[in-house]
Amino acid sequence: MATQYTVEWVRNEHASPKTIRSYAEEASQTFKKGAAVVLDSTSKEVEELATTAGVPNSVILLGFALEDATGTAGSEIDVLIPQPGDVFTAAVLTDQDTTVAPDYDTDVAENYALIKMSATAGDGDEWGLERAAGEASPFVEVIGLDPRDATRRGVDPNAVASALNAGDRLLFKVLATVLDDEPQQ
Repeated sequence: MATQYTVEWVRNEHASPKTIRSYAEEASQTFKKGAAVVLDSTSKEVEELATTAGVPNSVILLGFALEDATGTAGSEIDVLIPQPGDVFTAAVLTDQDTTVAPDYDTDVAENYALIKMSATAGDGDEWGLERAAGEASPFVEVIGLDPRDATRRGVDPNAVASALNAGDRLLFKVLATVLDDEPQQ
């Protein structure tokens, strides 16, 4: 089974369903399913969160695209809007080029930034979590190791220093402080 790099919704801790809204797409978008998206401040259409060296240039997030962009302005795109209790999964990186193995001691309970992977780490369209956030603003709180990767590797997802590989995933929640609290339709 190949490791999935795309940000993925796992569950809601309160048993709430996913919150999905459709928005018009901004012109000439090329994002892929799982991309971090925002609303353009002028057109109010969905566009991929702009980055520099993979790190977001903004600290506001609308949600995650549930489908690839069409490239055509005005096309409807479904977006998963993070809610309290929503748990997601993604790979962890130290920079846009380097995926690293998740580690319980290092990662759990830390706040990380989102980062867009380069073609070196993925195919240049995926998003992950940046462990070495440095100057980047945190977007998420890591809450655990993805048990699907731990089970596949035969390790305890709650164990210290679990033997996972680069590209395996962490579970996280989006910080309330970065969410667009007034998403426009």
